[in-house]
Parts: sequence; C-alpha cells; structure tokens
Amino acid sequence: MALHCSRFLRARSYNVKDALKMLQECLEWRRTVQGVGMTELYKRLDPFDYPNREHVFRHWPMYFHKTDKHGRPVNIQSFGQVDLPELYKHVSPDQHWETVIVNAEALISEVLPACSSSAGRSIEHSLIIIDLKGFSLSQFWQMKSLVSRSLHASQSYYPETMGKLVIINAPRSFTTIWSFVKQLMNERTVKKVEVLGDKYSDLLLSLIPEENLPATLGGKCNCQGGCSLSNAGLWMDGRKERREQWLRGERRHPGVEWAEPELDEASRSTIYDIGTVKLDEEELLALNGGGTSPQPQTSAVAVSA
Repeated sequence: MALHCSRFLRARSYNVKDALKMLQECLEWRRTVQGVGMTELYKRLDPFDYPNREHVFRHWPMYFHKTDKHGRPVNIQSFGQVDLPELYKHVSPDQHWETVIVNAEALISEVLPACSSSAGRSIEHSLIIIDLKGFSLSQFWQMKSLVSRSLHASQSYYPETMGKLVIINAPRSFTTIWSFVKQLMNERTVKKVEVLGDKYSDLLLSLIPEENLPATLGGKCNCQGGCSLSNAGLWMDGRKERREQWLRGERRHPGVEWAEPELDEASRSTIYDIGTVKLDEEELLALNGGGTSPQPQTSAVAVSA
C-alpha cells in the first residue's frame, strides 16, 4: 500500500535511492524471516493467542491496549518485570523472538488498519509506553542484545510506525542505559522519546483517555483478568472470524480492509503481497524512479493467497 511505501521514504528523508534499498531489504527479510517467511509465521503464531502467552507476558509484558486521544493504538511494555532466565524455562529464545516479530507485524497488518477504519482517516503511528518501575542495570544487561535486535527490526522493517515513546518510572541508573540505547536509534526516533520519573500521570492522561489507560498507570481501566492479557482494542472486533477466513484462504489479509479515498485509483493496479500487507505497483514504480516494476514472483516476494 502507498502508506507502507511512504514510511520508507520518510525514514530516509525522501532520498528515493536509499528508500528503495531499505524497502528491498525489508521485502527480502519478510520473505525469509525465521526460515518460513512472514505469511507462514503469522499463520503459525497468532500474536493475540499463542501457547505460553501468559508465561511470556509474566516475564516480558508487551501488549496493545485501546487507543489514545488521537486514535493511535497504545502499546505498553513493562521492563521492570523482565526476567529472561525465568522466561526461557518454558520458551526458547528463538520462540520468544518470534512473539516479538508477530507483535510488530500485528501493528501494521491488523491494529493500525482497524484504528484507521474506526477513525475514518489514516492512523499511521502508535503511542508506546515503557514502564521501568523496578527496572535495574542487571536486567538491562540481560536483555541488551534483545533490545538491540528489536530496535533494528523496528527501524529497518517497520519504519515510521512509532508516533511517540514515553518512558516512565526511569531510575537514576537510566542515564547509563539511555547512553547505550540512544546510539541504536536514528535521530528521527530519538526526537519522539520523552523520559519521565514517577511524575508521569498528567502527561499520560493528556495523551490517553482515562477510561483507556490501565489503572496501574494512573487511568481508570480495569480489564477483567488484567489489562495486559485482555487484548482490549478496536482490532479485536470481528477478529476471530477474519483470521479464520484468512487462514482458509478466503481473505487476502487478516486485518480490516482500509484504504484512503485517494488510494482507490491505485488499488485497481497490480498488488504485490508481502506477508500480511500489500504494496501497490504504482508505488513501487515511483520508488524505482519510474523504471520497470519488479515482477510479482514468489521467489522475490512472499505472496499470500
């Protein structure tokens, strides 16, 4: 889709050559990720319902939860609860990495389209909250390589999907942590980050309706069974049926169909599927400087039925 292509252009400051290279590398990654490709991985592993999900969330909580005041999906991660030795007692490091990948994929394939459809306009970004309550340097050294790997995947294969990152309950030791993490972020990403200590309620409530913000973070939401495992959000409406239809080959994509009015004309041209999303031929031509468009072969692009 055009929106997906535009992210790569923005990520490379509209340098077409660099954006095209970035897009091509992303397509190759999607075709080969985890040895099966994104389409197959997303079919095998449902990001909202997979084996040992409760155990994973107990030791690395990372979840989407409703929307902010701009209609953006909220993603919450509680690093203070991260315990990799305990996590790896029931899932392997590779299995856990797959949950991280499909969580990122869910954003562009299901979460953002649902938010856009509900708002009646394009919602391209998420609001991320990272809670560092109880977080220590020893935990950071545990997860340092995984943080680096996650940031690389996010910036390289899911660029320009983060609208704002709010880090709360930052401990004094965060200065040391931030000096490392900041080096892994591009300048555009760093500008979207806001770091706070324990005085964060006013900011979060200025961004998120109190009924959408978990009570544990100063809001009034108390999902049954806990917000982290609730899957609460617009993207869950009708999701079970959509996913079953997609798995049976009755839908091209698992998410809600969404396209802005100006994309209607482009939608009539050849579509290139890349896992759970699609790119329009005209957009690929534009990125390629108006030259010959790439041929839609499964050896070059992971095609979903």
